[in-house]
Amino acid sequence: ITYGDWSSDVCSSDLEAYTQNEVVTALDGTTIETTHTDAEGRMVLADTLTLASRAKPDEIIDFATLTGAMCTALGTRQSGVLSNRDDFASRAVAAGVVTGERVVAFPMPADYDEALESTVADVKQCVLESGAADHILAARFLQRFVNDVPWLHVDLSAATNRGGLGAVGTEVTGFGVGLALELVSSPSARRCLASRKPPPSPFPSPWSTSPSRISALQVAHEQVAGVPGQRKRGLARGGRAFQGAGTPQGIEQ
Repeated sequence: ITYGDWSSDVCSSDLEAYTQNEVVTALDGTTIETTHTDAEGRMVLADTLTLASRAKPDEIIDFATLTGAMCTALGTRQSGVLSNRDDFASRAVAAGVVTGERVVAFPMPADYDEALESTVADVKQCVLESGAADHILAARFLQRFVNDVPWLHVDLSAATNRGGLGAVGTEVTGFGVGLALELVSSPSARRCLASRKPPPSPFPSPWSTSPSRISALQVAHEQVAGVPGQRKRGLARGGRAFQGAGTPQGIEQ
């Protein structure tokens, strides 16, 4: 199941926006003290994660440009992930090595919650102090809404990088596509997909868990790995790109 969320900083007289210090009630009933009107992305993502968790999935992966703190920490040559399961974060790091879309797993210990304590709501949206590890605070905020479902946040701070990234030689890198394909087509993900019965839906789902769907994912992965003219450059920038199982071997380095 795929959910999309959109947020914008654009103001309009036709819309009623929240204001600083207002208390907003999230979809699951959590009250949030808004401290920064430019941190609207995590507000929308919170409700999106609530919707996703209600479907009782085996895992949730979100891709978002959540916070500038990730760019400050890592730049744009690689990105960061945070998860409420250490093994999930480790799988993402391994997938990044295979695809050349490298990621660093950040910790998210519970004592960071102290910074988000509010006297007027269940939780603060964020803090205003600089150097407050906002990427970790954002993850601690969001994990409240996944209902303890295994969850991985993939930040999109590497969406653009001068000179390309991984198998892509353009400044717009498409970061996250190869990483996601590797994550969902890995042996552990295949076993998870094959054992799960999809929820009933009145519409045909393109995300079938059938063997043919899994094969299609692998074919797509191989096609990405075989983009002419990009493989050599991608390997030089992104490490051991596309050396995983099922991808073309003998790539020139």
